[in-house]
Amino acid sequence: MNNSYFVMNVLNLIPCLDHNKSDYEPLVKSIPDGPISLNFIAFIPESLNRYHVVRMKESKEEIVVDNFFVEACRKEKIKGVLLVKEGNVRIPEIVDLK
Repeated sequence: MNNSYFVMNVLNLIPCLDHNKSDYEPLVKSIPDGPISLNFIAFIPESLNRYHVVRMKESKEEIVVDNFFVEACRKEKIKGVLLVKEGNVRIPEIVDLK
């Protein structure tokens, strides 16, 4: 048994997508209020409130973190985490954790 790994199950669901600045479309055209496909993500400033890690209510498979979490990953030299900056989802800009 290897006990040196941890997995995070993020349960907090927060509406944080800025609908005016983001680019997205329905995943299924016949269900316009259903799941969405994201092309460009812009967040509502300060929408995470007191949380450091949340799921995006508008697209539940997206996990959103704040700068506190990013800095904690840098400080602790966390490996195996890939963080993408707010912006173009198709050509993502990766956060440097070094």
